[in-house]
Amino acid sequence: MLEFRQPNQNEGDNLREDLKRDTRKLHDRLEAMWTREDKFASHGHYIAFLKAILEAHVTVGVAAAQRTGVGGAVALEHDRIAALCDDLGCGPRVPNTAQDLAFGYAWGVGYVMNGSTIGAASILKSGFLEPGWPRCYMALGQSYAKAGGVAAYFEQLDTLEADRGSVLQGALETFALFERSDV
Repeated sequence: MLEFRQPNQNEGDNLREDLKRDTRKLHDRLEAMWTREDKFASHGHYIAFLKAILEAHVTVGVAAAQRTGVGGAVALEHDRIAALCDDLGCGPRVPNTAQDLAFGYAWGVGYVMNGSTIGAASILKSGFLEPGWPRCYMALGQSYAKAGGVAAYFEQLDTLEADRGSVLQGALETFALFERSDV
């Protein structure tokens, strides 16, 4: 169930910190769905994670990347979808790009896909993959992080001027996509 909390005008100046605080319970629930002791719980849990993140990238990831206007973000989303399809052995997926997302909402989606437990933190777990587990998506994430992509994303988020309620809504609704996934 989505938990909308309207940010008040007196909250901190750091949007990322506000998002972290306001979505902490969702982060924790998702972590519990797929991981145990800071690694993926099993091969099945890892595959469920890959399927869920593929659906999110296809459903809102590309449309959000288009709306934020961040250079290279759309190409990265397409690369992520291709890597996930390679990992899962599925045919190519066509992303939903017909959505007209609000600017702030798109950044909320991006927060979940790039900077939260789903994005950056999952890259950290990639070192705990068992031999033989698919690695295309995680390798792409590691390359993105090592090239400074995650840090650059955070820098942009930290200076973003957008409606905080819209950013939070985008993040919450993206987390909800994962909560509806099968584990």
